[in-house]
Order: sequence, then structure tokens, then C-alpha cells
Amino acid sequence: MRLRVVEDGLHVTMPPGLPERHVLPFILQNGDWIGRQFARLERRRHETYPMDGGRPLLLFKGEVLPLVIGPHLKRVSLDENGIVLRAGLKAPEAALEDWLKEECRRALIPAIAAAEERLGRRHSRLTLRDQKTRWGSCSSTGALSFNWRLVLAPQAVLDYVACHEVAHLEVRNHSAAFWRVVATLCPGADAARAWLKADQHRLMVDLARLVEAAGN
Repeated sequence: MRLRVVEDGLHVTMPPGLPERHVLPFILQNGDWIGRQFARLERRRHETYPMDGGRPLLLFKGEVLPLVIGPHLKRVSLDENGIVLRAGLKAPEAALEDWLKEECRRALIPAIAAAEERLGRRHSRLTLRDQKTRWGSCSSTGALSFNWRLVLAPQAVLDYVACHEVAHLEVRNHSAAFWRVVATLCPGADAARAWLKADQHRLMVDLARLVEAAGN
């Protein structure tokens, strides 16, 4: 039998033909481990959806900012109050996602250009997506694709992913030669990879959930 602790609870995988009476003793035997996993999940949930005095907070370029609703002219704006959604928007979560995508594009363009200038290569197209397991990709035609959630991460992390994908314009695989190119383009690559490994869950926010909390 195998145990997995996930967002919706505890999952137990049983071998075919094993009587169900073995499940409860197996869970009880692993009670301490299950408790630690649920505690870890709860810590990650608080890191991903932090609150400040009842206000939801959103990670943006590595900085935790309040998400508030206010009487602004723009649909979404950034000011001293944090990230402000205009009151009365019909689809506020879509407006927030569009704004974050545009901010991500604005941050990526100079990072890509700087890496390409050093490498002497040029991409053919740039797209932004919302992927669950990938932060970027480079096609055989030189098209670059990035996860817009990178704009939530520190600038150094976004710069690293940009350099990583630009390096694929030179070396298509993940060989030692590829990582040498990455190291040349991004001296802080190791620290950025470590941040993604430890904190990438903080980027996987549900915008609808945050907007709902901001409106309550």
C-alpha cells in the first residue's frame, strides 16, 4: 500500500485483491508521517495565500503586496496601497491575469534581449502561457514560451528562466555544454534554480480565490 497527502486529503493506493480491513491499520501505523505531511501542506498553503489583517496578499516580482479593490480609472494598477483592482469589474480575475501577463512580458523582453545579445542568437516568437509544471520552453523553430506566473517570482528568477530558454537556441538538450552556456548567460543560475525548487508553490495561486477574498 502507498499513502499520498494532497490538497483534497489522504489517498491510499492498494494492491489488487488486498482486503480493505488492512487499510485502517496501515494508516494508523503511519500516523506520525501523515501528520507531518498535513502540517507541511498547511504551511505551504499559508505561504501561497498569505493574509494581512484580513486582506489577501499576492507575490509580485518577489515582493508580497496587498490585493485591494478601489476606485481607480485603470482596471488594475500598482500604487502605494498594493495591487488595486477597480471596483465593479465584471471579470476581475481575468483583468488581474491580463495585467500580470503584460507585466511578465515587459519584464521578459529586456531579459531575453540581453541574453540574446551575449549569445548572438534571436528567437522567432514569444508567447505566455499558464502551465502547471513548466516555466519555459524553446521550440525547434526558435519560438520561446514562458509561464506568466514568473512575474510573481523575484526578477533574478525570471532572468534565469529567460537565459535558460535562450540558451536552448544554441544547445537544444540539457547536456554539459548547455549548462555552460546557461552559466555564462546567468551567473546566478544556481541560486535561481534553488529558489524555484523551494518556492515554486508560491507562484501557483488561484486568482479567483484571491479576488474573492479581496472583495469580502
